[in-house]
Amino acid sequence: MPETPKYRLPYDAGSNDPNGARLGRRLAVAAERELSRIDGDIGTAQSEIDGLETSLTDYVLNKPIFRSIKRGTGGIPSGGETDPGFFDFTIAEGGFTGGGSSNIVVFPLDGFYEVHMVALWAGASSPGAFQVIIRKNSTSATDPTTGTPIATDIGVSDTNGSNLTTAATASEFFQAGENVQMGVLQNTGGTVNIIGGNSYASFYEIVFLRPAA
Repeated sequence: MPETPKYRLPYDAGSNDPNGARLGRRLAVAAERELSRIDGDIGTAQSEIDGLETSLTDYVLNKPIFRSIKRGTGGIPSGGETDPGFFDFTIAEGGFTGGGSSNIVVFPLDGFYEVHMVALWAGASSPGAFQVIIRKNSTSATDPTTGTPIATDIGVSDTNGSNLTTAATASEFFQAGENVQMGVLQNTGGTVNIIGGNSYASFYEIVFLRPAA
């Protein structure tokens, strides 16, 4: 018995022996099969919608954000990369943790984030290079090099004692439980302060951009 091309519903071609009961049964079975498939597709779509609603609720009502500034100054020795010991004042919302004596910050939700780190260096008495590095998934509060670098900025000073700003930004997907950490280094041969303050200071900001799905 022939069938329709899309949903495979049977029909009498005219050359078949007339049997209304058999045709009716085959048509009912085919319709039941197709309706069951549609029910399954609707259930899958509803699950996806429910998941999206949950993600959007987290985004709108519980949007994670982390902001921290350095109020005092902190000396950074010349040489290798170090954790600057940020920060003195922190606002953490939406489940963020971290900050304080170490600047390792842990992500609370899967999603896309923008990480922005700025180090304002006091004028150095000797020329040199200054660098800020954003590292992902560090395992040491004092050694940022245990993490993978994902963004950096380098500035060079002369001997005029002017302040210098280094700023790095990374935008990417992070899983809940992963972390970022700021590393800084300079090679002037002496200790250089990272400047803090209430209006113009070194700071650290992480903004949740959108959910993973």
